[in-house]
Amino acid sequence: MRRWGLAAVLVLFLAGWHWRERLFPGEVVRVRRVLDAVAADVSFEPSEQGIAAGRRISRLVDHFSAEAHIEVEILGVGTFNLNGRGEIQQAMWVARREARRLEVRFLDIVVELGPDGRTSVAHLTATAEITGNRRRQEGFEAMEFRFFLEQVDGAWKVRQVETIQTLKQ
Repeated sequence: MRRWGLAAVLVLFLAGWHWRERLFPGEVVRVRRVLDAVAADVSFEPSEQGIAAGRRISRLVDHFSAEAHIEVEILGVGTFNLNGRGEIQQAMWVARREARRLEVRFLDIVVELGPDGRTSVAHLTATAEITGNRRRQEGFEAMEFRFFLEQVDGAWKVRQVETIQTLKQ
């Protein structure tokens, strides 16, 4: 009987903790949610075009600060730099023109909050599956990134993205 009481208390504690995190998430959870939303909004399917595509790109751009900077180095291809929301938006429209499908996932996300609680750095592995507009134009890529985020008007925004070089050929 006593074991059932202890088990019930443990279950209630865990359930309460789970709901507290869902209703009142900590800053690390909020940063992770932003990163999950970025990955979801970068991804697209062939059926999503026109106004739906525009909405998704607008949502993506809203996750970035006004002075956001993205620097991606792809071995064998080169370095790509995007500065500001406008260039990010243009790059997404180009990606949609050049590909039929893109699925991005962020894995192994490690978030470190800054001492001020208003900045954070996230290290993650991103995977991307892409299907081009031409036959047999498919690819898979996995890269490591560092995301720098900051709180702007109470919301976490991506300020900078850079690749982390792991192996070189």
